[in-house]
Amino acid sequence: MTIEMAVFDADGVLTSGALVYGAEGENYKVFHAHDGLGLKLLQQAGLKIGIISGRDSAPLRKRVEDLNLDFALLGCQDKKAALDQLCRQNEIAMDRVAFMGDDLVDYQVMLAVGMPLAPSNAVDEIKSISQFVTKKSGGKGAVREAAEYILSLNKLKPLDLINKAEQKQ
Repeated sequence: MTIEMAVFDADGVLTSGALVYGAEGENYKVFHAHDGLGLKLLQQAGLKIGIISGRDSAPLRKRVEDLNLDFALLGCQDKKAALDQLCRQNEIAMDRVAFMGDDLVDYQVMLAVGMPLAPSNAVDEIKSISQFVTKKSGGKGAVREAAEYILSLNKLKPLDLINKAEQKQ
């Protein structure tokens, strides 16, 4: 199976799912560096990479900016419709898309893609429809593990991609 686009939910996938607020109502999120490298490796392998999240926050927008992702649809209430539109715009069939989600709001979009993925902390309904469930939980390297799984299906190794990128510089 050839995957051309990998899409990730944010809360519970790129983060642990914990919602942390400061005294003034500011929102904090913790991301894992390994996940960021996993996303970059997928981009180096030629995949379109992005986030579709039901929530929008300044920390998430900053992480998207730092990673220079291909797209980020934040505050999205209908993830399946958003992904349908992205696929049309990029001329990519849904069966060539991987989507990693963790909760019931991700269920319909995961049924529509070719490769549904879940972190170990996903709810049972999501894990039951996933092609691959990571050993690691969201916010603790699950995205990296999923990225390496996708790369392995294409017979690509992370270290080879890193070495190739360094040679270009």
